[in-house]
Amino acid sequence: MSERRSASVVWRAGMILGLLLGLCLALLLRSDRLTRMGAAERQAKALASGGERLLVSEIRNLERAMTGVAFDVSNLERTAPAQAPTLSAAAIAGVLQRQPEMVTLTIVDTDGRSLMAGTAGDQALPTWIAAAGYDDRTHLRMGPVAEAGGIWTLPLAVPLDQRRWVLARVKAAQMQHIVDELDAGTNGVAAVSDQYGTILARSRQAKTLVGTPVSRLFAPYVGHHGERISAIDGTRRITADSLLGAYPVRVGVGIAVSELLKPWYVLMGLSVAIYALYWLAFAYLYQRIRAADVSRASYLKTLTTSARRLTQAQQAGKTGTWSVERASRRLEWSPTVAQIFGLDPGLVSTTTDFFYAMVHPDDLHDVDLSVRNAWIHGTPIDLQYRLIRPDGDVRVIATKGARITDRDESTLAGTIVDITERVLGEANLADAERRLRLMFDKNPLPFWVFDIETLAFVEVNEAAQRAYGYTRDEFLAMTILDIRPEGYEARVTDSIGDTDGFDETSVWVHRRRDGSTFEVRVHASDIEMGGRHGRLVLAEDVSERMAIQRNLAYRATHDPLTDLLNIEALVEALDDRATSGGWYDLAYVQLRGLDVIADTFGLAVGREVIKVVATRFAKLGAGFGLAAHRPGETFVLTMLEHSRHEEALAALMAAATEPVPWHSAIHSLDARVGLASFPAEGATAEKVIGHAALAAQRAGVAEGTVRRFEPAMAKSSRQRLQLTARMRGAIENEELLLHFQPVMNVADGQVAMLEALVRWPQSDGLFMPPSEFIPLCEETGLILPLGAWVLRQAAAAHQHLTVAGWGQLGIAVNVSAIEFARVDVAQEIDRVIKAYGLPRGALHVELTESSFMHQPERALRAMRDLQALGVPVALDDFGTGFSSLAYLRSLPINSLKIDRVFVTEVTTNARSASICLALIALSHSLDLTVVAEGVETAEQLAWLKAHHCDFVQGYLVSPPLPLDAVVKQLQASKPGSAIP
Repeated sequence: MSERRSASVVWRAGMILGLLLGLCLALLLRSDRLTRMGAAERQAKALASGGERLLVSEIRNLERAMTGVAFDVSNLERTAPAQAPTLSAAAIAGVLQRQPEMVTLTIVDTDGRSLMAGTAGDQALPTWIAAAGYDDRTHLRMGPVAEAGGIWTLPLAVPLDQRRWVLARVKAAQMQHIVDELDAGTNGVAAVSDQYGTILARSRQAKTLVGTPVSRLFAPYVGHHGERISAIDGTRRITADSLLGAYPVRVGVGIAVSELLKPWYVLMGLSVAIYALYWLAFAYLYQRIRAADVSRASYLKTLTTSARRLTQAQQAGKTGTWSVERASRRLEWSPTVAQIFGLDPGLVSTTTDFFYAMVHPDDLHDVDLSVRNAWIHGTPIDLQYRLIRPDGDVRVIATKGARITDRDESTLAGTIVDITERVLGEANLADAERRLRLMFDKNPLPFWVFDIETLAFVEVNEAAQRAYGYTRDEFLAMTILDIRPEGYEARVTDSIGDTDGFDETSVWVHRRRDGSTFEVRVHASDIEMGGRHGRLVLAEDVSERMAIQRNLAYRATHDPLTDLLNIEALVEALDDRATSGGWYDLAYVQLRGLDVIADTFGLAVGREVIKVVATRFAKLGAGFGLAAHRPGETFVLTMLEHSRHEEALAALMAAATEPVPWHSAIHSLDARVGLASFPAEGATAEKVIGHAALAAQRAGVAEGTVRRFEPAMAKSSRQRLQLTARMRGAIENEELLLHFQPVMNVADGQVAMLEALVRWPQSDGLFMPPSEFIPLCEETGLILPLGAWVLRQAAAAHQHLTVAGWGQLGIAVNVSAIEFARVDVAQEIDRVIKAYGLPRGALHVELTESSFMHQPERALRAMRDLQALGVPVALDDFGTGFSSLAYLRSLPINSLKIDRVFVTEVTTNARSASICLALIALSHSLDLTVVAEGVETAEQLAWLKAHHCDFVQGYLVSPPLPLDAVVKQLQASKPGSAIP
């Protein structure tokens, strides 16, 4: 214990002394660092003040020169006014020669305009000469530094009189020698800045930093003693600035902390070394004392625990010792034996009769016989018997012993072991083996064991015999190769060599006795069989499951209707081919008309027609490459052989354009084909397909039905997508405007109604033409929300007209053919009329001929509903589409609108005049009114009036205007006269 106390005292004393030493060294380092930092801060301030004095001297010389010019000019104007301009220019030229740092010198007025020919003024002069911060001791004013012709100049000005200033531009580089002469150390910097916080000169990177805000020189961090981090080179410096003096310029100096603290780092290194040396010495001393204590304690522990370990070993192994003297017949044993027998551990001696009384009656004879043979013949005792403990528990005991003769005395001695748990374990193991055998034989799945070296079957269960058709004896005469089809030997051999067993993720093909095959998934585990290496195998029949998986995999990669590859599978196949650099050309085919067939003849007919076309493309794919189908009207053919490209393309066009006969009808298809090749038109299959699709969208016009991708198509597509997104945002954010164009009654010149026209203002103040965004809205479906917005705005506009006293004027709204096809227009208008409380005739509807071409019955029903609501219907742009007099006769409309293409040439083109005359006569004969659009000249109006046109509309009457402007125009017109 004394040694332990001495080690503890050494530990505490050493720790306290070490902490005191560390504290002293830390205080010493801190004091030295603060002293060095303070000295550096004072040095920086001194350098900044010195630099400021040099800078002030430079600027004062410039001010004197400029003041001298002002004095000379004033004196010349007073003494020789006629020669003053010439003499003043000469004087200024002389100053410029004497002062090379001046770039320009001139005289300007208070607005900064130059009063001398051939010289430039400064438009910003009024701003910077009026700035605050100047000392009363000087009349010099300083402007912001600027770059011109690669030279940074600083504008200076001194007053000539109350109306004029002497303006000079001085090279900023003139101040560079000042900061260069300031010795701030190797990594130190010096800089000059003006009252605007702009750098005029800097000792490092001067060319790139002149004109830069001073705030960019340092990061936001500011430490003690003016310590800051440079944002330019990341150097930490002690900084100081000079105070603003007579001139609004400031000199800043930064001394590098790393250079300043070099001696301090040396001192810190020595301190750390001393401190570390102390702790190493202390650790060595303490470890030596501690090791001596541990050695003594270990020796004592070894002596005291030896006996305890022996006792514990006997108790753990349930092993005890015993002995019997032949003369006394007393049985002595160890305390462990007493515990095994369930007796008091203190009972270590008893009689042999007491022992025999505990032996199980069925084993008593064998025990007694073995003991007798040992006494008489010296036979070793090796017994296993049962013993009944006092608590009734039966234990299985193993006893070994022998006769020991020492002089004339004989003794039996030996050991006793409780083997109850082992015997029970062996019994359980035997039972487990029986159950395992039963599970093996009766398992419904095929099981077998084979020898890894010979591959011979060692055992098979009944399920295997039923599944494969062999008897057990036949199996045991075979190897596992006999149940495999030919060609599987190498794979089986490789799997046998795998120490982890068969690859359970793989599917194997096995053969039955009758020669039929089926698919199995093998589950295997290595086992030992009497020193031989075997393998236990379970064979799971997965034939049905694999068939389902193959079917699902096929469906995942093929279109269910056509059995052609789907686009995803085609992309994967082409990308795999692309890894080897293979060329291919891809045709994206849009067969327009398939949807029309389905809509006309039913879905069943549409599907059958698609199957016929798919059969053609399947043959093309087999002959030239790969074919795929995208649900709808799109097929894709990939041509893999460059030499047969033209042949493949001709076969493609023949297959795509050939009519499809079905149910006594011939169905024609309109093929639009886009081409793109790899890798010229795309680095991936997805890109190639996308580019071919863009080309297909552009096909079918003047260029023909086949068109190859061009980069401009992708750009145009992106622009359309961007325009679509902008249009959607404009509708949602209500950025659109509604203008109104009056429709004039030709007979009396009065406004009869207004037509609502949507306008989209752009950021440049102009309007995007409706011909650009209306077709886009129709293609993307945005025409539906746009039409709903126009309808609401027109209804609100009519409310405004009513308040202004013009409620009798109706407002015409254009309705697209897509709205007629997808929306119940009459229901929508009825909902708006009720919501805004509009009278009958407040809203008019204008539609084109295409509105009733595809679904005439739906369109007729909608127009009748509109008439019932009191909403007049006009047929817009009549004569420009596929006009049908049969439709015109039955349509419930109120008026026809003659397109501007005919009206524009009505006075110059006889055919246009004849068409207009015929349309007017046709309309009147059907009791319809006629509106002529695009009237822009008085001659056109006179012709239309002479031929009894009812209404006109165009820029001659009025351009489309905002509603407020239209109301003002209406208010300005007198009753009974035309609008101005």
